[in-house]
Amino acid sequence: MGTKIMVLEDDPDIRRVIALILLRERFEVQSYASATAFLNEISDMDADLFLLDVKLPDGNGMDICNQLKQDSRTRHIPVIMMSAHYNLAKAGEFIADDFICKPFNITDFVDTIRKHIA
Repeated sequence: MGTKIMVLEDDPDIRRVIALILLRERFEVQSYASATAFLNEISDMDADLFLLDVKLPDGNGMDICNQLKQDSRTRHIPVIMMSAHYNLAKAGEFIADDFICKPFNITDFVDTIRKHIA
C-alpha cells in the first residue's frame, strides 16, 4: 500500500486539483468536503499525512488539527494546514507541522508534502 494522504477541502475544484497532483505523485488520496464527513471517519483513518483547509463551512481546520494532535492515535501523523485567507504570521497559533498558502506553486506544494512523509 502506498502513502495515504487525507485531504479536507471544501472547494470542489481545489479538492480535485489537489487529488490530481497527489495521484500523479503516486500517493493514495482520500478526500473530504466537510469537517463532518472527515470527523465521521477519523476512527478508521490510517493516514500518513493530513492536509486540512483552515476555513470550512461546518468547522474549523485549526480545531481539527488540534484534535488530531491531542489524540494518541493520530498525534504522530503530520498535519499540513492550507488557506488563502490565513496570514502566515499567525500560522504558529496552532500545532500543525506546516502551512501551505493558496494559491500554491505545484512544485512547492509537492515538496512540502514530501518533506513531511520522508
